Amino acid sequence: MDYTSLICSAIAFLAGLVTARSIKPAFLRLVIFILGITAITEYVVLQLPRTNTINNIYTTFSYFDISIWLYVFYRIHQKEKMIRWIVALEVIVILLSFAESYYYWGFFHTGALRLYDIVIISLSVLYLYRLLAPDYYDLSKDPLFFVCVACILYHGLSFIKFTTLSERVFFQEKIANNVFHILDAIANILYYPLLCAAFIVSYYYQQKPLKFYQSSLQS
Repeated sequence: MDYTSLICSAIAFLAGLVTARSIKPAFLRLVIFILGITAITEYVVLQLPRTNTINNIYTTFSYFDISIWLYVFYRIHQKEKMIRWIVALEVIVILLSFAESYYYWGFFHTGALRLYDIVIISLSVLYLYRLLAPDYYDLSKDPLFFVCVACILYHGLSFIKFTTLSERVFFQEKIANNVFHILDAIANILYYPLLCAAFIVSYYYQQKPLKFYQSSLQS
């Protein structure tokens, strides 16, 4: 059994709890909530035999994960001129997730999740582009910088992971399962420490909302 996701998510959840009062912008506290749900889900799954029940549990969990993370990125970009397009994309992802799960219940909705990966990566890159466009800015003091880098790495690997999962011919190969778990482990090892870094940075500096985020709220 692979305990990587459980251990990493639990550590990140605890780091979030310790620093929760100092996390800014405040909506990032929602990430702590989803980390807690992630740790509980991973623990429950490890207790169960490998059946379609696990797929159903992960599918249900993914609704919370998708909804919360899309809301977080909505808050980051809420004053952007293209916010309507961002909201439209987020609605499409959620509706596609429900539709795919409804028609293929018992199987993981990899099509919707890959679209979700692309949307999160795009929104993360957009934030970093806006952040790096002005003059020098100290990225080491910006918790959202670490969050966006974490999301780019994690969802980039998740896109590859879910692509292998959706290719049934490939997944029948003996090596396929190993490839899936290796990608999953790498994604977890990169993702959760970066979220911990975001919490620690926010706690250590107790800074006001980041430069770009603050200016966008005032525009």
